[in-house]
Order: sequence, then structure tokens, then C-alpha cells
Amino acid sequence: MLYKKSEINKIVEVLARGGIVAAPTDTVFGIVGKAGDPDVLQKIFTVKGRPEEKKIPFLAAGREMAQNLVKTPLSPFLEEALERLPVGPVTFVAPAAPTWGAFAAPDGSIAFRIPDDPFLSAVMRELGSPLAATSANRSGYPVLSHAEEVEKELGSILDGVVEGTPGGERPSTIISFMEKEPFLIRLGALPKEDIRKVIPLKTLALFVCTGNTCRSPMAESYASVKLKAQCLSAGVSTLSGLEPSPEALKIMRRYTQKEKRSLFLDRESYERADLILAMEEEHVRIIHEKYGDGKVIRLGDFALSEGFVGENGRWGMGPVKNNGCDVPDPYGGTSIDYERAFALIKEYIDRIEGGKHEV
Repeated sequence: MLYKKSEINKIVEVLARGGIVAAPTDTVFGIVGKAGDPDVLQKIFTVKGRPEEKKIPFLAAGREMAQNLVKTPLSPFLEEALERLPVGPVTFVAPAAPTWGAFAAPDGSIAFRIPDDPFLSAVMRELGSPLAATSANRSGYPVLSHAEEVEKELGSILDGVVEGTPGGERPSTIISFMEKEPFLIRLGALPKEDIRKVIPLKTLALFVCTGNTCRSPMAESYASVKLKAQCLSAGVSTLSGLEPSPEALKIMRRYTQKEKRSLFLDRESYERADLILAMEEEHVRIIHEKYGDGKVIRLGDFALSEGFVGENGRWGMGPVKNNGCDVPDPYGGTSIDYERAFALIKEYIDRIEGGKHEV
């Protein structure tokens, strides 16, 4: 059933009795339901075809409603971000308040956004509750952008669709406040440069290889305990969601127990990274051709050119000496091949300035 935005009372009635509706937001078209109702969340998971361990973020009508979702006292950086960053294009991830713990992710976090949207704010105030909200699409498929599309694709399993056009083409930028220093989870509608004018963000060093199942995950795991940076990894030619190879995982477990699945180096991850360190010169070439240059360097060259990784996006190096080596790909090889590849990775990372401590 299609609703007009002016029919707020009818929409609130649907939501109050546990229904879910699709509605245009200030970012993209979303599916929303009353927050705090497990049955509502189950309906959203069913519509999305999304695993239940991937929690649904919330919308809040203003700072007061938002602060009820998170543990107090707020961190100073979260306080500053809520005070000075624009409402709308940012999703905040922070420790959940005890009363919302049942809806938190396994790490105890809860995600929320304050929309810059009078209609959604009016709905939440009339409902007296935040909204659980996610993009209007089945998981893994493009986000639908028109009410007619949503009605056609999802109307039979929704309790209503609100007419209108979303306010933007990009989803929100997601910032985590789960550690002492905030870091980006996703780069979206708000550029990281604008965020860094208000609060610091951890420097993101992205390690890249071919399939993101051997070399770059080993580099990520070691660099995460060695460098004062957010360290992630991706592949230039891979499918997302693959597990690391068993031999690589044995080495990774020496430094971290964090789960790792392969990621494809897409435009968003390229733009989110402050520095990209590639295992081979060929990876550098591929990334330059697809996305541009300026922040993509072979790991060996960066390490041997007095490379350093600083805070809040800062990094640098001396004159590029181009005397580093490609890290050999151990895929399909023996445990000795993996140990040799990791030994070179470790040697290079140990040469990078800006480390935490000896490992």
C-alpha cells in the first residue's frame, strides 16, 4: 500500500502495531520499523534476506533520543561529533546502553543516525520511539531509489511504502567510537576531510594483494599490533567473503583472533584508505589504472624509503628508492613458502616508523 508523507498518523499506526514500511530518507530509500521490537527486526531480516548477526542500525529524532541508545558518559570525541558534525550524513557506532543491549552487536556496539528529515523526525516523535532502519533492497542487490520500484520489488512483504524521493544517492558515512580514537567503517555522504576538521580519525593503512587470502591478511594482522593505525586488507582480484588460507591463518593467529574474510578493493575502500601498501608492483599498476595514484606504494619501497604512518591521516616517506622487492605469493605452496613470505612482510613493516611497540 502506498502512503503519502502527509499521512503520518496512518504510518505511525502501522509502525505502532509492529509493521514495517519503506520510506524515502535524507540519504537513500529505507525500510523502517519500531526499534526495540524483536519481531519487527525479524521482519526486516526476512525482507532483506540478511543474516541476523548483521545488526540493523537505528534512526533517532534528535540528540536526546540518540543519547538514550548509547552508554553514558559519552566519549569526548562522540560528544564533539554529535555537537559539531552535520545531522544526516553520519552513522555513529558506540557502546550500547544497557537497556538496548539485546539489540547490540556481539562487540556491544549499537549504530544510530540522526536524519536531516522533518518527515522521519515527525514519525519518530509521534511514535515515541527510534526506528530500526536499513536500505530498501535485498541483501547484496542495489538499493532501490523510487517508491514505485520498492512497491514492485518488495511491496508484497511490506506493510506499506511511503511515496517520495530520497535526499541523496550515497549512504551515510559510518564512524566507530568503540576505541579511544574514532575510525571509519564506511565512507559515504560526508567526506573524511570534513570529519577530520572536527574530530581525529585513525589513519587507515590498507594492505593489498591479489586474492586477499594470503599475503595482505598476514600483513594486516601483524601491522594491527605494530602500527598506530587502523589496518585492513583487500584484493585486486577476488570474491568477497573468502576465508584466509589455512597456512596464512596459522600465522595471523599469532597476532590477532579477529575474524577475517576477503574484500574486493572497490572505489569506496580505495577512497576510505589514507595509504595503500601493495605486495607487488603489478598491484600498484592495477590500482593506478582503476582508481588513480598518489597514495598507492609497494610495501617494500615504502619501508625502504623511510616511510612513516602518523595520526589522523598523516603518512609520508623519503625519496622513493624503488629497491624493495615484491612479496612472493605463497598461495598453493608449503608452510615454508608462507613463512618466507611473512618474514619479508614483517621485515618491511618493522621498518615503518610510527609503531606502537616491539612485537
